[in-house]
Amino acid sequence: MSTKVFDSATLMYDAAAHTVFTVATHNSASVDLKAADIDEFNPGEIIAKWPGLDSAGALTLQLIVADSADDATFIVIWTGPAVAWSLAEAQAEMLDWRFKLPSHGLRRYVRISVIIGTAVASAGLLTVGVVK
Repeated sequence: MSTKVFDSATLMYDAAAHTVFTVATHNSASVDLKAADIDEFNPGEIIAKWPGLDSAGALTLQLIVADSADDATFIVIWTGPAVAWSLAEAQAEMLDWRFKLPSHGLRRYVRISVIIGTAVASAGLLTVGVVK
């Protein structure tokens, strides 16, 4: 079994740079899938890991995956979960969350947005990136 790693070109959130998330929508850096190289059989997978996620309040969390042709205008391709995760659900889900990118119609740039509702995410180190 191979080990997949992120490099600077595939990293959306870097654990060292993002530790506290306020109640808001937080957009990640975008990843350039290099339109000519997008593989319709395997465009890639977003992997997120947020060990130690915690909050002093009743945190809720949702995620948005969006793509763009120009790295400026992003269109949502997935929002979930339908009902925001509670802190306990988010802690379990974000230990190893994965999203397989769609194999048809994917545009060149992709990013993820983390929506924190109700209470600040005050602990843990979020790392998100794209792997193939």
